[in-house]
Amino acid sequence: MSSEAHISGTSVTEDSVKLSHVTPVSETATQFNLNHEKFASLGSAEDFNSLHDHLIGIDIAPILKQLGSEDYFEVHVPMVGMADFLTEDPAWTGMPQQFASVLALNGFGREDGQESSFPRPYFVLAKDIAGNEYEILVDHHGQVEIPHEGTGLFSMLTSLTYIYSADQVLNGAGFSDIKEAGAQDGMLYLLPPPGSSTSFTATVGISHLSETMQREVDVLHKVPLMFQEDNSLSFQVSTESLSHEMGALLHLQMVGSGASSPLKPSVLHLSLDANAQGYTVAKGGLPQDALSSHGWEQVNETTFEKHVGLSDYGMKALIRNVFSEFDFTKALFCGEHFGIEQTNGFNDFA
Repeated sequence: MSSEAHISGTSVTEDSVKLSHVTPVSETATQFNLNHEKFASLGSAEDFNSLHDHLIGIDIAPILKQLGSEDYFEVHVPMVGMADFLTEDPAWTGMPQQFASVLALNGFGREDGQESSFPRPYFVLAKDIAGNEYEILVDHHGQVEIPHEGTGLFSMLTSLTYIYSADQVLNGAGFSDIKEAGAQDGMLYLLPPPGSSTSFTATVGISHLSETMQREVDVLHKVPLMFQEDNSLSFQVSTESLSHEMGALLHLQMVGSGASSPLKPSVLHLSLDANAQGYTVAKGGLPQDALSSHGWEQVNETTFEKHVGLSDYGMKALIRNVFSEFDFTKALFCGEHFGIEQTNGFNDFA
């Protein structure tokens, strides 16, 4: 299949969905990450039950009515952070999943342990950071198969497109009926990226192959998935740390939105009772006169604040979210590899 898509004259609709909570990182959810057992696979009835409270249901019944027997059904999901299917660097592989997964489709899922089943799309298209779109092959263990020849492509991705045949979607070819678990006909169930509060837009659509084997998109339905704004404090840490001498209360809290995203600035506020002088915080805390030497700035008599920098995870995500495609490519050509693997021609343009 040609990865280049012709979309002129395409019918486009849009229907937004509000997300109220972040999908927690769990052992079940992690199985759908890159190079994990169920990457690009539908979920089983057990998976559906386990993750049910975090799934986003999208009504695709109107689209399925337009799906012809020779057509393809597509689900396009963007990356919300840095994703690389090549590297084995723990700094990358330890990051939570950066994209949404299709857990169930029109009442169908996967049958675990069934050798004859094929719970994955006919095609999986990846788009890299330079805008190249290409097909990736995924084996039965969820591993991305790396070609032996050089590619001249990047393994860092900006989106994935799952492409299913009409027979898969309408008749469940290679899939398993999981309606007993609650998956409904005419519905698409997405698992949002675990651990992420970043809004994104998923797209579902219908495509077909032209006589020249070019992929042509006929119908597109955009679904912006938006997290509700939360203006309250992200979380509150600490408590009543009593000084040995004065009995003063120490309150430490995280403010801003840094608790949910490593890219947004965070500020730690530390407040003391007005009479707390020369206190010592239990369990290795700092005396008041030493706060300034550890990055704390005094706001007033009783309040100090400290800006929190990026973690290693945040630095990796920064590459994907802040660097433009041009800047990233230029830096790579100049010899900055960001700890990224260069195997079989990926990320190696020397």
